[in-house]
Amino acid sequence: MIIKVPCIYLYLAVCRCVNGCIHAEVPVGCSRTSSPPLFSSSSLLVCAVLLQPGAEHSCPVRPAANINDYLTAPFNTNRRPLLREQEKVEQARKKMTTPVTLNVGGHLYTTSLSTLQRYPDSMLGAMFRGDFPTTRDSQGNYFIDRDGTLFRYILNFLRTSELTLPVDFTETDLLRKEADFYQIEPLIQCLNDPKPLYPPDIFEQVVELSSTRKLSKYSNPVAVIITQLTITTKVHALLEGISNNFTKWNKHMMDTRDCQVSFTFGPCDYHQEVSLRVHLMDYIMKQGFTIRNTRVHHMSERANENTVEHHWTFCRPAHKVED
Repeated sequence: MIIKVPCIYLYLAVCRCVNGCIHAEVPVGCSRTSSPPLFSSSSLLVCAVLLQPGAEHSCPVRPAANINDYLTAPFNTNRRPLLREQEKVEQARKKMTTPVTLNVGGHLYTTSLSTLQRYPDSMLGAMFRGDFPTTRDSQGNYFIDRDGTLFRYILNFLRTSELTLPVDFTETDLLRKEADFYQIEPLIQCLNDPKPLYPPDIFEQVVELSSTRKLSKYSNPVAVIITQLTITTKVHALLEGISNNFTKWNKHMMDTRDCQVSFTFGPCDYHQEVSLRVHLMDYIMKQGFTIRNTRVHHMSERANENTVEHHWTFCRPAHKVED
């Protein structure tokens, strides 16, 4: 559109200059004889174009549907990189906190990606960073062909950066080999320079609680055939307390190696087992024990059955009694 201006006009518009040509969005014009244009509080005076008398100017005018959309466009454009970065950070955070299940020698462990990558220079850090190829089992879990029982100490160290072992722990050499395999340098240093967990007159009492479930492969959903709970400990007073407080449950006791006593409940159905386990764990913790670690073990005994074992280890410090 060609605009001929016989006198000086002031064009107030949202403008931009492209290749020497002024492009105006939603122009508002006024002459020197007219009253000044009115702008709403949400409007913005972007530029003023002074046209000389008699001059011809090519000003393609392209109205905008909403002036506020155009006025905020540069602000939104500047925010886009920041928003993209925020989205990337949020995605990374969700990825690092998403549960990851590992099958270590037949034992299943669930943790977070951030825990496994606590030490980036370790084998696990490199593995879950994508530097090493990974192997999956038939259930899609990451598979590592190492000692599954000892891995609980590896995982607990990754979680807390502290090495905590039972007082009567006798597999230090094997654990050192596992730490060397996973290349966790702080753990290797702890194993090479062990410090006593407690003072000389203190020792650690241990309680093992295990839940054994036999599952039918032929049921959909999978049905629990039989469930039983077993408590194993040298703390006879604890077993006596459990015997007196859980009288309605079928149970039997038997001596095991190292003067330990095994206390078995069941068989019972799944819902009974869950209720009993919750009450047992609450009772044990009220006696001053705390959960040290947990682990899960899957076994296939028959073609039509799977056995799943859940283990919880509780510990508490106690003073040595002089003979």
